[in-house]
Amino acid sequence: MVPRLVGAPLYSVRLANIHFWMALAGTMLYIVSMWGAGVSQGLLWLSVDEIGELSFSFKDIMASMQPFYALRLIAGLIFLIGTCLMAFNLFKTLAGRHAVVVKAPPVDPAYAMVKEVAA
Repeated sequence: MVPRLVGAPLYSVRLANIHFWMALAGTMLYIVSMWGAGVSQGLLWLSVDEIGELSFSFKDIMASMQPFYALRLIAGLIFLIGTCLMAFNLFKTLAGRHAVVVKAPPVDPAYAMVKEVAA
């Protein structure tokens, strides 16, 4: 969309494709990790002993979430790198455009005189 707005070609289509796939991969990994963490945590909360008390303490449940949170961190970094590539690509696109010089139409002499009298 930016190339159409500024009237300049995109700096690198390859960078745009890499950004797309990194954003998609990061988002999908993030979703999978959080879904897995939610299911795992929910099942641990449902685990009770004979008298109805939780089988696992809150601390144990949070410790079991660490692999999911590590995967979430990796997913976020992948997404962030893709976003930085997009920002670089857009910056180079905007920096590489050429200024368009448009000549102003000549001013009507009658209008110019009216403006001088009014001023």
